[in-house]
Amino acid sequence: GTNGTTGTLTCTANPTNATGGVANFAGCSVTPASANQYCLLASSPGIASTGATDACFSVTAVSTANSSVNANPNNVPADGVSTSTITVTVNDTLGNPVVNKTISLTAGSGASVITTVQGVTDGNGVATFTVTDTTVQNVTYTAKDTTDGSITIGTATVTFSSTTTTLLLALPSA
Repeated sequence: GTNGTTGTLTCTANPTNATGGVANFAGCSVTPASANQYCLLASSPGIASTGATDACFSVTAVSTANSSVNANPNNVPADGVSTSTITVTVNDTLGNPVVNKTISLTAGSGASVITTVQGVTDGNGVATFTVTDTTVQNVTYTAKDTTDGSITIGTATVTFSSTTTTLLLALPSA
């Protein structure tokens, strides 16, 4: 890497069907993943290295300041059926989406039901959950990036409100 930074590139699988001098790797990560620029040099047993840089990239850390947790709607009936969608958007220090981060969502109190719709951030850095409850209460949900330990991304509060309706009748006067 540059600036005296080195790291180890680890991939989940070796490339297959490398043709025309091109090998594609999948599921790769750099350890340690610090906010630095890394350059990859290609080498292979039996082939002399030219020292040419093939690819450079920057690794930036998850930024809680640039990430968000939102509930929509933030007020739903406590009927066990109506849902609020919790959207967790994870960005890096440069405001870029961070992909492939496993996100957990926990309720601070109560007995609401959390359903994971997409628990790993997509190409837009987004993970989504739905929540429902049968108890009238406010519930604060906390989203954490569990890929990198337990980084708290943020919180969102949902108000589960009463489903009873009051009907007022006006009686004619005598």
